[in-house]
Amino acid sequence: MRRLRHSLPLLLAAACLALALPQAAGASPDEAPAIGHVTLFGAPEVGATLAADVAYEPASASVTYRWFRGTSMIAGATGTSYRLTAADAGADIVLKVTVTSGTQPAAVQYSNHVQVGGVPMPRVVEVELLGDIKVGSPVTAHTTHTSGVTLTYQWFRDGSLIAGATGGVFTPTPAEAGKDLVAKVTATYYGLVSAPKYSNHATVDGIWATPIVVADYDQPGLISARFTISLHTTTKYEWFADGKFVVGARIGSLRLDPAWHDIVLKVTLTRDGFEPVIKYSNHWFQ
Repeated sequence: MRRLRHSLPLLLAAACLALALPQAAGASPDEAPAIGHVTLFGAPEVGATLAADVAYEPASASVTYRWFRGTSMIAGATGTSYRLTAADAGADIVLKVTVTSGTQPAAVQYSNHVQVGGVPMPRVVEVELLGDIKVGSPVTAHTTHTSGVTLTYQWFRDGSLIAGATGGVFTPTPAEAGKDLVAKVTATYYGLVSAPKYSNHATVDGIWATPIVVADYDQPGLISARFTISLHTTTKYEWFADGKFVVGARIGSLRLDPAWHDIVLKVTLTRDGFEPVIKYSNHWFQ
């Protein structure tokens, strides 16, 4: 009991000293959170991005973001920006910001409302063929179009669809030599498809010819090859009768043997800068 009486004054003095000392840093009560403003900016159209300018305190507070389309929360939209999709067309977009700090009540504020316009119709303005338009050389369909679209290509040879030619670049083959080349382009944007746009027409340079065997009526018993041929092209003739090579028959005409029945002409075409091309004529029967 004596010891207790001696220590009581010391305990009272220590308690008074503790009350007089300032509290340690970080031991102050939580600061109540507050939001100054929540403002959305950005183009109100599909494909554009809305961003939020948010002012709040204290700086150490925790902040959560929730985007709404009308009164429905947009799944996964929890950042300070949001890219508008086709689902937002014609809708009202708003951002809810919640700020929390310790045990204090949370501060909540909504942004201004943004009315999103409709989905703009995609459009291909122009298609131009670029490059050295010849066999073996890539040709590019250069397009001018509205932004954000997905482009679809189809190439044509003399008005006929070229199977598998569906890219923005096409390399003509010998099948296109001397033919008219055109590219058709359409644009797609959030499910909307533009009207097709066709490129300029271009003739593919290369080796081309279509030999036809005809009778020479001025010289009975003689047949000749007739065809239009590409410029700067040399020819090599080989005649076949009943599937066998006719020895010595290496010009554009052939004197018929009464024993022959089925005659055909093989023409090998060569030109500098191109691979040789072989063409066969029609069959001539006698």
